[in-house]
Amino acid sequence: MSHLNFIHKRPLLTVARNTFHSFYSSDVVARVKGSEVAVSSRYKELETSIPVPATLSIELANRISALESGVSTRLYSDFPFATRLNGGPRGPFESLALSNLRFAEDRALPFYRYEMIAGQQTLRYAKSLVMAESCVA
Repeated sequence: MSHLNFIHKRPLLTVARNTFHSFYSSDVVARVKGSEVAVSSRYKELETSIPVPATLSIELANRISALESGVSTRLYSDFPFATRLNGGPRGPFESLALSNLRFAEDRALPFYRYEMIAGQQTLRYAKSLVMAESCVA
């Protein structure tokens, strides 16, 4: 029962990542529009640029996963940026999650299941992150 309670409240990391993504899209990216600062997925190569929201989310996920805290997070899509060679689903869980989230009546609901990974009972949790207008523009 406590697991269901946890799921309905959503893992804090997911809430934080999605809130950060939305904030960055609406408040940071919007402020540099019309300036000499470019918004690009190749921001590391361009001196006067900042990352697009999805790229920043990916970079943040990589840093969180590298902390060795027992938490791993990843942003993936059926339609990753052409420059993101490993941005699509990896493995059966991610493919199934994308399929379920795409066709779900309520896209706010997560897709999750428990799996044994490296001998550990692990919660696999996926949540849709729908691009806002500020991100697409």
